[in-house]
Amino acid sequence: MIDTKIIHLTGNPIRVKSNVSNIDTIVWYRVYINDIDNLAYKGSFQLKKGESADVEISDILRNYVKSRPLSGDDYLIPAPNFMTKFFVDMTTNPFSPFNYAVYGGIPKYLHRRLSESGTNIFEYKYLNRKSNNYALTTRTAGKQIVIRETEVCPLMIMYKGEDLKFVSHSGKLIHIPATRQEDYSFVGINLEKILYDFFIQKNELTRYINVLTNDEYSFSVAFPATVPSEEKYILEFRNSLGAYERIELSGRASSVPEFEEENLYNVYDATANDFVGHRKRTLSTATVKCECGYKTREELDFLRDLISSDDIRILGPDNAWAKVHVTVDEYEVPVKMTEPESIPLIIRFSEKEEYYLPNIFVPDSAGDTEAGTGWLGKGFWNANGFLLSNSPWISQPKNN
Repeated sequence: MIDTKIIHLTGNPIRVKSNVSNIDTIVWYRVYINDIDNLAYKGSFQLKKGESADVEISDILRNYVKSRPLSGDDYLIPAPNFMTKFFVDMTTNPFSPFNYAVYGGIPKYLHRRLSESGTNIFEYKYLNRKSNNYALTTRTAGKQIVIRETEVCPLMIMYKGEDLKFVSHSGKLIHIPATRQEDYSFVGINLEKILYDFFIQKNELTRYINVLTNDEYSFSVAFPATVPSEEKYILEFRNSLGAYERIELSGRASSVPEFEEENLYNVYDATANDFVGHRKRTLSTATVKCECGYKTREELDFLRDLISSDDIRILGPDNAWAKVHVTVDEYEVPVKMTEPESIPLIIRFSEKEEYYLPNIFVPDSAGDTEAGTGWLGKGFWNANGFLLSNSPWISQPKNN
C-alpha cells in the first residue's frame, strides 16, 4: 500500500509498504506510469517470515514529471507533464489504486510533521480550498500574495474545472466558468493577461485582485509598483514546489567577470631557432555582484528559495533570457526585523565564454535605458524622457 495520500511530491519520500509475509520469500514489485502497459521499474527484495518492508520510489517517479516555465494567451495555461499517474503492483499486495506524482518538494521537518499527523501537504493545504491559499507559490503561506508589477508571471494552481472569478478592488471581475473535469490538473493563472484585460477592456489599472473559487474567497494577489532604481534585474526561477516565479533585484550592481588561468604552450620559431610562447584564448564567466535591494522578511525568505533553485534565468527585453547561478557569501538578517534589509548576491552566467562582442541588441538612441511595467510591455526611456513602446497607449512623459 502507499503510505501517504493520493498526491505525492517527488522531492520527498514516496514509500510503498508490503504486507507481513507468512514465509521467507522474495517480493517483486513493479511501478507503472498511467496504465499497465507502461512499466517504469521492476525490482525485488528479500523478506523473512513475519516481516514487512517498504520501498522508496520517488527517484523512479521523478523521471516522469517535468517542470517548465509557462506561456500562453489564455487565462489558464496548462502545465503539461507536471503531474503523472502511477500505481504499484507487489507480490504480497494487490494492485494499489492510482496515485499522482508531482514535481517539487517541501522541507523535511514539515514532511515529517504532516506524515506523523496522517496527512500530507496536498490534503492539508492545496486541496483545502476554503481555508488556504492553494497557489504553488513560496512567497507566502498566507492568503495575501504580493507580486511586484515587474515580477508578474503565471501563478500555478491545482485545478479541477472549478468556477473562478478574479475581482478587482472596484468590484469589476473576469469570470472563468466551471468546466467538467474528472481529475485534478495543474495550470498557471495568466496574471499578465488578467491585468491587461482589466486595463484595456474595463479601463482599470488594478493594484490587487481577489480570487474566488466557486464563489468563495480563496486568496488575494496585490501588485505594488516596482522599486525606483537606476539598476534592476529580473530573475525567473523554479521554486521548491516546481512552479516558476520571478523576483526583482533593485540594488547596486558591479560587473566582475571571472577569468580562468592562461593556457600556455610553446611553438618553435625556425628563424630565431627557439621556442616562442603562445596561448589559447582565455575562458571567462560573466559575473555580477549586486545587492538584492531592501526587502521585507517574506521577500527575503522568498530569496532563499531563489538561492537554492536548480533552474534560474535572468530575463531581458523581447523574452531574451540566459541561465545563471545565484550564490551568496553570507546570508544574515536579524531574527526580529524592524526595517527592510538587503542581501549581497553573486550572479554567475552558466556558460563560459571564449569570445567577446559588444552587445548588438541596444536601443537606437545613446543614453536610453530599459523601463516599463512588465505586463504592459517593455519600453525604453529615450533621451527626451518618453517611454517608447509598440503600443501607442503606453507612451507617456517621464516624471522628473
